[in-house]
Parts: sequence; structure tokens; C-alpha cells
Amino acid sequence: MLNIFSKDLKKIDAEKITEINTIDEMEAYLKHLQKNSSESISSALSAQLQVIAIISSPQLIDSTFDLFFANVKKSIKYSPNEHEREIMKEKTHVIINNFIFFQNAKLEYLTQDNKKNGEKLLQEAAEMFAETALDLALSGNAKTIKVVVKNLSQSIIKKSKESGFFPRVVEWYNKKEKQKIEEKNFTLVIDSILQKVDYHKEIIGKSDITAGLVRRWTERLIQHQTFNSLADYNRHQPAKSLSLLLKIIIALVILLLGFSIITTLYDYFALGLKPFQESSVTSKMWSVGKYITIILTSMLVFSFIISLIIDVIKYKNYTKQVLERKKHYKALENSFYE
Repeated sequence: MLNIFSKDLKKIDAEKITEINTIDEMEAYLKHLQKNSSESISSALSAQLQVIAIISSPQLIDSTFDLFFANVKKSIKYSPNEHEREIMKEKTHVIINNFIFFQNAKLEYLTQDNKKNGEKLLQEAAEMFAETALDLALSGNAKTIKVVVKNLSQSIIKKSKESGFFPRVVEWYNKKEKQKIEEKNFTLVIDSILQKVDYHKEIIGKSDITAGLVRRWTERLIQHQTFNSLADYNRHQPAKSLSLLLKIIIALVILLLGFSIITTLYDYFALGLKPFQESSVTSKMWSVGKYITIILTSMLVFSFIISLIIDVIKYKNYTKQVLERKKHYKALENSFYE
């Protein structure tokens, strides 16, 4: 078990805890519950502790969830009967849902101007963690202490800022850039967890809770996973090549008109020829300019057609990826419905 919380946990008398106000008290309380729990319940509580541990060590999210599922597997394995195995599976889905809820609360706290709403969500997430842990202990018929969770969000915010879970605002990041970074991190966390849930679904079983979780975040995950294809499609704009060639043709026509004034004066005063007479310089210049204009116009049409074809291909590639991801997440969602 990773101990990444306070080094002074021994100073907390877990047996006398009736109210939880700090992360350290939460950890001490859960560890105390383990002492009076079966091996199955104890492993489940270890899984709960590992999820809470992420609050103070964000860099361990991926590896900690590997340990989480290892403990879940152990908990289910050591369950004495089918009823308790089903309870362990159900609580696993609840813990995962609680963690995603907490991550969303963290995102709200970091990106919204009204911090009170974020703190309220964090408090709700903390209470959900505590209630789940208590339910786990009670399901094992252990002697538990009824506790009340109060103001735990303040402790979470304080502890998390110290550890870097809530990054300090960097002055040269404006609000929009900071929000994009946090939203991307949140999406990556959901993506990673759902991949692990999918991998371990034979162990943890089905649950409408997780099916709803997949359904809720599908759109965000698809946007993240197809972002590069969409950006590539948006960067390719046929109108740009069309606009460039039109500007070249217009510039050439203006240039020809300018030179025609000069050559007309030259033809009339120097050579004694009428403007656009067959042998005049002006006539020869416009003859050449006419062919150049035809060539450029043909290039314009050809380039525009090619550009449109590429545009269609890129759009089809993007829509294909979106459709494939939708099918994937729909199948994942359906696989968890009971």
C-alpha cells in the first residue's frame, strides 16, 4: 500500500474518530476499518485508499489504478460467497464513478470563477468516498464507527496544492489556455480509466453505473481522440488556393493594362503604328498575355478540383474516425448494462 499522505498518521486516534475533516483523518479511518474487516473487505478498502491516494500524487494515477484493480481482483477472489462477490463488484463500479466525479469537481474548481461551486462538488465527492468506504465495511459485518464528513474539501484543496495536484496559476498562462490544459488532462484521465475498466470488465462484471459513465463522457472522448483529424481537415481549405490563383490572375491583368499604356504610347509616337495593330508591340504583348491567362486559369480550375478531392478525403477520414469511436463506446456502454 502506498503511503503518500501525512507521516503523522500515528498521532491520529482512529478509534475515536467521529468526524472527518482532513485527508489524514480519512486515511486513518479507512485503515482502522481494515483491522476489523475480512480479507476481502480489507482488499476492497485498500483499493479505496489507493484511489484517495491519487489526490496527493497526481503523477501516480495510471500505476495506482493498476494497483486498485489488483486489490479489487483479490477482494473478489477472497469473497466467501457469491453475495459478497457481487457486493465487491458493485462497490468497484461505485468507487470508479466517485473518482471520475471527483476529477470533474477538481476541473470545475480550477476552471470556474465561482470557487464555491467547485468546493461544493469536492465536498460531495469526499462524502461519496467516505460513504462508499463505510458501506464496504458494513457489508463485511465489521464493527464500524459512524462518522460524519465535514469540510473535507478544504483539506483536499490544501493538500493537493502542496502536492501539485491543483497546479498553481502560472502568470503567463491566460485563463483560456489554462482551462484547455486542465480539460485535456481530465479527458486523458477518463480515457485511461475507461480503458482499464474495459480490460478488467470480466473481473468487475456489469453495472448500469459504469454504462452511464461511458455514455456521459463519450462525446468528450471522441472530440479528444479525433482532434488531430479535425484540425487537419480545418487546415486544408480549398478556398485558399483558389484565392491565391485569382489574385495572381488579377495582378497579371493589371500588369498587362499598365504595360499596354506604355506600349501604346511607344507604338504611336515612336513607331507610328496604331494601338493593337497586328505588328505593334501592344498587340504582341496582349497575345502572349492571353495565353498566359488561359494557362493560369486552367491551373486554377485544376488546382481547385484537386483541392476539393483532398478536402472530401480528409472529411471522410474524420467522419470515419468519429463513427468508429462512437461504435466503440456504444459497444462498451452496452457491455456494462445489466
